[in-house]
Amino acid sequence: MLFGVGSMVTANEDQFDAANPQNKYWLYQGFLAAQYVLQGAFYIKLVGGYSRGHWDLGGDTRTLIENEMYSLRLRFAFFF
Repeated sequence: MLFGVGSMVTANEDQFDAANPQNKYWLYQGFLAAQYVLQGAFYIKLVGGYSRGHWDLGGDTRTLIENEMYSLRLRFAFFF
């Protein structure tokens, strides 16, 4: 049995005009995984993921976007 965990954060901000920033965003992604091997050839892997993002887009009108996603995937592989 093998377990894994991972995470990533990305952020960006337009700092040209600090009083009125034009574009600003951040994104977070994380996952948990578990893998099991049967008879040394059949692999079963389960991965759960989470992602959340925020975008603040400037311009003539300000646009705010929030997004969130959950995922779950199951994979089978047979190696011979």
